Amino acid sequence: METSGITIQELDKKDLYLVEPLWRELNTLHKNKSVHFRDDFSGFRFEKRTQKLLKMAKLLILFCRDNEKKQDIGYCIASINENMEGEIDSIYIKPAFRKEHLGAALMEKSLEWFAAENIQNIEILVAYGNEEVLPFYRKFGFYPRTYKLKKRN
Repeated sequence: METSGITIQELDKKDLYLVEPLWRELNTLHKNKSVHFRDDFSGFRFEKRTQKLLKMAKLLILFCRDNEKKQDIGYCIASINENMEGEIDSIYIKPAFRKEHLGAALMEKSLEWFAAENIQNIEILVAYGNEEVLPFYRKFGFYPRTYKLKKRN
């Protein structure tokens, strides 16, 4: 897909490393919004996350780039586990590009992929403190099902 110099392309697993700078931005955003677990986000490492993702039965990596500005601007990683359950593992668009509807395009492509793989059970985990994204996910039929609480030591 290409719109006004912006492309969305599917990456091969071997190119997952291209996502790292954007993943770090998302992790920093979560850290800054975290009310109780800020230190947890400080300890997250892309390498560890990558190892988990590469063990999934199937993986979709979508990558957004502004070719005119030569800038990577967003991504979405979706996965299917061995139980044939889907997850939007991570999605991020740089703030300056959020009015371009790229997040919606990434979600639509991911949901199309899940449908083609006949995946019915799909989840998204949202970090506490980042509830402002819930209306975005509702547009795609995602609603809160449970709350997981954790005691801070």
